[in-house]
Amino acid sequence: MPTAKRIALLGATGSIGASTLKVVRQHPDRFRIAAAAVGRQWEKLLPILEEFQIPVAAADDAEKLFESRVA
Repeated sequence: MPTAKRIALLGATGSIGASTLKVVRQHPDRFRIAAAAVGRQWEKLLPILEEFQIPVAAADDAEKLFESRVA
């Protein structure tokens, strides 16, 4: 079985990001999100990080994102 393709998802909370997440949900054997980034909507990124177990995240306000993940 081939290894799942790893995706770095930029704009994870936007419309294209949402569409990408839908495809990944439908094909978890084919795709894995390795990293995700957002601009200002870091709060919306948190459930995405949990659902997909994404190890790397970036946000315009990275300090708030880091604090929320440590808490």
